[in-house]
Amino acid sequence: MSSFCIHVLNVGHGDSIILELPDNNWGLVDCFKTNTEIEPPALTFLKARNVRKLKFVCLTHPHKDHFHGMLEILKHFTSDGRQIEEFWDFGPTIDLIRVFLDRCGSEKEFSELQDLYEFITQRVLSKKIEWVEAKARVKCLELSDIKISSFAPLGGDTMRYIRSWARDTTIDENLLSVVLVITCGETNIVLGGDTKSWEDILKLWRKECEITNRKKSAFHFVKVSHHGSRHGNHKGLWDLFTVKDQSVAVISTGCRYESPHPETVKSIISRDVKLYSTNFRDFRKPVSGDHMDEYVQKGLISQSLLDALEVSTHPVEDFEIIAPYHGDCSITIEDNCRCSVLTETCRTPIS
Repeated sequence: MSSFCIHVLNVGHGDSIILELPDNNWGLVDCFKTNTEIEPPALTFLKARNVRKLKFVCLTHPHKDHFHGMLEILKHFTSDGRQIEEFWDFGPTIDLIRVFLDRCGSEKEFSELQDLYEFITQRVLSKKIEWVEAKARVKCLELSDIKISSFAPLGGDTMRYIRSWARDTTIDENLLSVVLVITCGETNIVLGGDTKSWEDILKLWRKECEITNRKKSAFHFVKVSHHGSRHGNHKGLWDLFTVKDQSVAVISTGCRYESPHPETVKSIISRDVKLYSTNFRDFRKPVSGDHMDEYVQKGLISQSLLDALEVSTHPVEDFEIIAPYHGDCSITIEDNCRCSVLTETCRTPIS
């Protein structure tokens, strides 16, 4: 089995995930930079390793904390002899783009996303980049014994998004989020994007395992969806699709919008999954929607979690200058279905 590495960068409240694949192949899933940074941390990371070609860049869904700075990376890797082979996204149609742009939070956000897609369209038309719609059950990449497939967005979620806009009801771009499953030998990995559709995704994954006679359906590494929010949590994922004392989970968060949520943290660590979080917040202090006082008072909190709360990097006045908890996390996938983790701060997992 090929070994490879997944780097979850600490970019504040956003996602930037770099895949370091065998034979000097690299991929990028989402990109975010804060307004105070000169260039995206993902670009700094790749430049430092003299990377000149990306197998793919994937935009999971059209939220700023997943695409801000991506255009800079696209421009860098399509100049001076550098290359991007493929651009993956959620399969936007005219209707989807119309809905999102109608809802765009600001003129600047509208302009950035529009520029990004104009750039991609030009490269696709000139046959310099291949465009892949990473919808459910699309096989995106096969490299040696590593396979990357998309298990979301689901068709029903896409239609729900469009119908919600037509009815002028609350709609959510997270319905469009790409979810990538990576398999290598018997090792399974899932990058959850910002999905909230875990129940249907896990049904689809279980069916895929049956069709392909895959013996193991549990995930050995999980990039927790939606920054560890309550809405991205699905207890069945942790209870039925992880391996006790072996699986690893990483939350990428800037501690905004009450993330990571205590219910999500509890679901993960109660299954003895090794949990890492780029940043962390002290959820013992009451905030709206949190009812965890009894959790602490009854002594159901581990020393490791207590330590994480004590070193809490939140609340702070400026979320962009949070001191990291685990910071950047690099997960090496080994040939025995095990993951070794190296973090920026060298702290032990929250357990």
